[in-house]
Amino acid sequence: MSPSSGVIVPHLGERMEVAGLAYTAIPAAHGASALTGPRYVYEEDGEGHARWMGFLISCNGVTLYHAGDTVLIPELFTALKDQTIDIAILPINGRDFFREQKEIVGNLWPGEAVELAAALNAKMLIGCHNDLFDGNRVNPGMLFDELDKRAPWQRCHLLQPGELYLYAG
Repeated sequence: MSPSSGVIVPHLGERMEVAGLAYTAIPAAHGASALTGPRYVYEEDGEGHARWMGFLISCNGVTLYHAGDTVLIPELFTALKDQTIDIAILPINGRDFFREQKEIVGNLWPGEAVELAAALNAKMLIGCHNDLFDGNRVNPGMLFDELDKRAPWQRCHLLQPGELYLYAG
């Protein structure tokens, strides 16, 4: 899309600002499916636009990383290196062979989300993208089991539909 259409798609790594809110496009990669085969797809065109993106969003001194749909890829870690992240919103619905055979493309497993939040030194992990679609979910308790095993110090929350979350740092 172009600015004339009212939609501006940022280049990866490009910081943009709108009304005091700054955002930067972060690389993401979608999981495998029967169509793509047993691999993860990271796609970037020659102009620096990615097919899938997460966003680093800063406003009023708080920085939030919303991963969007993604699996772990080196480009994600490179883009977020040396960033201070207050809140990491990460998908926890996982992925598996049987879902991929049904063209249900998954994301991070809860343990991967915990490890990513810890690697980023995120002050708060918010698990997302679970229970959005039938057959594409995990038991949300898995997130807290993985926290207990991998990073018991990590603050974490799962939002309920309609819940307002106030972050105070």
